[in-house]
Amino acid sequence: QPLWLGSATTAQAWAAALEARGFYVPAIRPPTVPRGQARLRIALSAAHASGDVERLLDALATLQQQHATPMNRRARLTHPSPP
Repeated sequence: QPLWLGSATTAQAWAAALEARGFYVPAIRPPTVPRGQARLRIALSAAHASGDVERLLDALATLQQQHATPMNRRARLTHPSPP
């Protein structure tokens, strides 16, 4: 699932900080996506325990507070539409 951050610099910094915490969450930035639409790619699977997800959410919340990052107005975890 993508988490839009807007700035490529911000996305790279967050990806590095998450990696330091044990999460592989790659930054997707130009030229893969348009300028100003950088994001993190979060991939969950059945192999992840609920505790893994909670730790990731805690890490994301901490990053937002530490960096006082104003996320792009589209910043959100997207959810697939129901069939």
